[in-house]
Amino acid sequence: MKAFAFLFGLAIGSFLNVCIYRIPLKKSIVTPPSGCPGCGGQIRFYDNIPILSYLILMGKCRLCHEPISIKYPLVELLTGLLSLSLFVNCYPDYGLYIALFIFTSSLIVVSFIDLSHQIIPDVISITGIFAGLTVTVVFNIFSSYPITWHDSLIGVIVSPHIPLHGMTHS
Repeated sequence: MKAFAFLFGLAIGSFLNVCIYRIPLKKSIVTPPSGCPGCGGQIRFYDNIPILSYLILMGKCRLCHEPISIKYPLVELLTGLLSLSLFVNCYPDYGLYIALFIFTSSLIVVSFIDLSHQIIPDVISITGIFAGLTVTVVFNIFSSYPITWHDSLIGVIVSPHIPLHGMTHS
């Protein structure tokens, strides 16, 4: 099961790379299929195996031989390791693992987009607000989740109004 959690994280990490690249450009995360950032050529399925394809191709596109950023396998590895860590720490509560993995994945996307573009897209933050509230309500119904939906709602209402020391909103 631990190996599955790691491999699952690697695969999701590959998809997170698509999100990190396309969301700031306001492109679909579904179509077209993945392509080389340099030449735009479609990446074949066997060249899209997390981490392994990057190593086999020595960090270059099979078509144009241009370098591919190390960021791609790093996001995959980070997501795989965090998935494994969450699985180990949440076992046997698979519901909590999935909820925390989705949250963690969104934080990875937000972090890498923010590092590259200095933005946090509304599509992620607003969706995250509603997802967080929903998860809190569901977990309070089915388990003894330590955060109440009242706490989550207060966080949604208050957090945009808390001044950050030394930071301004643009």
